[in-house]
Amino acid sequence: MSALVIRPARLEDHARVAELFLELETGDPKPDATRFANELCPSTFVAVKDGAVTAYLFAQFMKDTVYIRHVATAPSARRTGAARALFAKVKAEARARGAERICLNVKPDNTAAIALYEDEGLAFRYTSQTHRFAWSKLPSHPVAGVTGALLDPAFDAELETRFGLPSEQIATTRAIPNKVIVGIFRDGKPVGLACFDPTFPGAFPIRAVDSEVFPALLDACKAHAIEDDMNVVIEDAPDLVAWLTNAGAPPRMTFSYYAGSLQK
Repeated sequence: MSALVIRPARLEDHARVAELFLELETGDPKPDATRFANELCPSTFVAVKDGAVTAYLFAQFMKDTVYIRHVATAPSARRTGAARALFAKVKAEARARGAERICLNVKPDNTAAIALYEDEGLAFRYTSQTHRFAWSKLPSHPVAGVTGALLDPAFDAELETRFGLPSEQIATTRAIPNKVIVGIFRDGKPVGLACFDPTFPGAFPIRAVDSEVFPALLDACKAHAIEDDMNVVIEDAPDLVAWLTNAGAPPRMTFSYYAGSLQK
């Protein structure tokens, strides 16, 4: 029996990673070959045992933060140390790039994963909700005095600070093919943003100063939509969750956001 090997993902890993993606149980479609090549593969690590990929970890590396986006392990490989080894590899890679912070989302009932993350120094910060809806069932809601447009990179740092986003999260998302970065403005000042992928389709992150302007942000995304479906992740914003719920798109899944320092 060979030792566990952690290595960067390769294009030929697509089929196996797509299969493991279903272990996340998010209800989202498996990443196709194009999405895997453009978005996941460049910052994904896989665990290999006896020549087979048994787990993977997809991360988003930013200026001072590494955001763990997926951690998935085959049922037969759970509790074998694969996830912990992947976690250690990504933390080491993030430190080497100068990052100081690590964060992720996890299902609140995933006690095994939460135990691992807490053991690694992460702590609960807030709750996020995911929503799925059809544009055809969510009428437009124009907001007087608020306009939407593609977001100029000059606003990135201001919005990241305003909404507590990791530094360069917008820029690193902007660099992924197919992503559309939209913003909404009131009196010439940005009051919301959405990193929208029309091919997924979905938006993350998506932030607005309040629920009054939020409908305008959805309309700005809708202007670039190519499918009727839409997914959004609302982070620590109960007023936006309430607006979507009242509009007929209640939360379909809840996540706990955990974060910690890499300086330990």
